[in-house]
Amino acid sequence: MAVVNLHLDGELMEFMNEYIKRGYAASKSEVLRAGLRELKMRTSTVDDERRGWMVLSAKTMKKIWDNPKDEEVWSKYY
Repeated sequence: MAVVNLHLDGELMEFMNEYIKRGYAASKSEVLRAGLRELKMRTSTVDDERRGWMVLSAKTMKKIWDNPKDEEVWSKYY
């Protein structure tokens, strides 16, 4: 496990202390780990959505691109 030194401004430090005070976490380290897990989850979700969009887009483009009716119309131009 790595040790990380972190400087927080007053607002973030107050938030962290309040989070612990309310019982959501037992320590500052726990708060930071929870925050990083949340950030990782959000980032993964965004990446998954982007990949899904690209796959859908490729399938849709293939359908549009390989349209025989379009080939008939455009074949007289090339």
